[in-house]
Amino acid sequence: MKEMILSDKSIKRLIQEGRLGIEPLKEENIQASSIDLTLGEDVVFYRVDFIDVRAEELPAERRSIPEEGIVIEPKSFLLATTLEYIRLPRTLLPLWRVGPLWEGLGSSLKTQDG
Repeated sequence: MKEMILSDKSIKRLIQEGRLGIEPLKEENIQASSIDLTLGEDVVFYRVDFIDVRAEELPAERRSIPEEGIVIEPKSFLLATTLEYIRLPRTLLPLWRVGPLWEGLGSSLKTQDG
């Protein structure tokens, strides 16, 4: 199978056909070859130097993001959600990345696969 990045027209067509689902969807979030997602209202900060997957519990602090924003300390590890629910067909593989604004602030994104 040929690998390719979808264009905005292809993304819109897949959504219209019901093969790709994003709810809620804002039309302005569909970019030339991507879909911008919206940061959710809560984050979970883990208060450990490393994540031990064998640990039964990890010290964590759940916080709501206030109107003025939230400070993420250097070398912090946190989980965040998006406001959108995404449904993908088996024929598509998403590529998650941090947007240019967050990259400029020194943020990185670690996904479940790497």
